[in-house]
Amino acid sequence: MFAVARQQKIKELLIKYKQMDVSTLAATLGVTEVTVRRDLDILEKSGLVIKTHGGALINESLNEESRETNNSDISPEIREIGEVAALLVSDRDAVFIGGGCTCQQVAANIKNKQRVTVMTNDWSVAGELSNSSGIVTVVTGGNILPGTSIMTGDLAFRALAGIHFGKVIIGVAGISFSHGLTTNTV
Repeated sequence: MFAVARQQKIKELLIKYKQMDVSTLAATLGVTEVTVRRDLDILEKSGLVIKTHGGALINESLNEESRETNNSDISPEIREIGEVAALLVSDRDAVFIGGGCTCQQVAANIKNKQRVTVMTNDWSVAGELSNSSGIVTVVTGGNILPGTSIMTGDLAFRALAGIHFGKVIIGVAGISFSHGLTTNTV
């Protein structure tokens, strides 16, 4: 992947996830951490990102652009993942559905299920299910991740303590052999 394409992908990931660490970016892009740091230097000089210790976050002015995106911006792949993942949810299940656009697509595709209990840390997922008579929706509470509808932090974690779900559906920021599944909100 050429540097310009890689930097564009980093920008897209940071718009989507707001903040990511260098190791997750490297794993996601299939490059070394040194390469990611070099790309982040270039993006920071152009004003697109703000480097942090071990990672980067999107520049707030660019973050405004991401808040204006709507449902039509969701890729066909994410829609399809949502449809397929929704097939894993059966009537009478107790499910945790995490936050993000993929999880929102799962929620959109389980609306007709019956006697399902869903706990989520995403107001958008809860909103998607709010008119579903066969689904009981519970939200965790917590600190809203800026620019999203995702709740994180100690309150969200405490709400989940001791609860056992039959199924858990979450989105991940990266997948690597050395680190497994990674997320940037925990």
